Amino acid sequence: DLPSCVSQVLLDGGGGSGALLSAELDAVGVAKLPATFGVGVLSDLNPRTSDSILLELLRAVKAWRAPNRMGQLSFGVISPPELLTPTDYLTAEDFVLDSIKPVSTLMAAKSAVISYRPYNQTQAYANSNPTLTPAQRQDLEQPYRTASTPDSASVLAADPSAPVALRLGTGQTCLDSEQDAQKQAGLEALWRSVPRRTDSMQLAYPVPRLVVGQCVRMTMPVLDYDNGKNVIVAAVRADDGRAQHSIEVIGALTQVGGDDLLVQASTGDRMLVGDGTGTIQID
Repeated sequence: DLPSCVSQVLLDGGGGSGALLSAELDAVGVAKLPATFGVGVLSDLNPRTSDSILLELLRAVKAWRAPNRMGQLSFGVISPPELLTPTDYLTAEDFVLDSIKPVSTLMAAKSAVISYRPYNQTQAYANSNPTLTPAQRQDLEQPYRTASTPDSASVLAADPSAPVALRLGTGQTCLDSEQDAQKQAGLEALWRSVPRRTDSMQLAYPVPRLVVGQCVRMTMPVLDYDNGKNVIVAAVRADDGRAQHSIEVIGALTQVGGDDLLVQASTGDRMLVGDGTGTIQID
């Protein structure tokens, strides 16, 4: 299972000298990782480190790793915050409002395609067995098998040009089971079922209880937080010398207003107006 694999790789250093002590590993975080799934590792003439394989395993199941405030290496799995119960609540008093700004936007996807179990060799359509179905023959032209989800009617209704979320051939460590790949495709489609935005903001004072991966609910008269919104804490930064502490959060991009425009307040006399796919700066 993945938790045992992670612990073994990190605690014994993959046979190398970079092993962690058990006290340096967040056992609670490790236990949050998916218990079991099939995986295959391709090898070639280039040496592979156990850590590079571990990172690919984590990416395969949409997991993350980061140091926590106890100096331990912690882990978790990314889930849509709107489906989670927040563990903390923040309001305008907790932030320097002029510092809040969008960092990036991830548009919604109509479906998801995940690669798994690479083929040992590929075959051109014309050279493959004619008794196979056209879909099977097209599949044999690809370097790996794929699992996919059907198009989402709700996503296409909101954005007819929504793309397909592709996670193909990201490395030499790949999901091996069709069942596991199909499950991950479903999770990827769920994550991409709405547009998501990453925001950066400065805290008005240190909030030690905030940690990476935590789901919090934020309510403040900025961007689309007016009515409260669940977000995932993606980064926590501290500059004690300048007495500045900031966080980055990821949440669903909520469109408001009769014309579906999201008005984004910025610093000074500028305002950003966007529709979820881009922004226009008005001076």
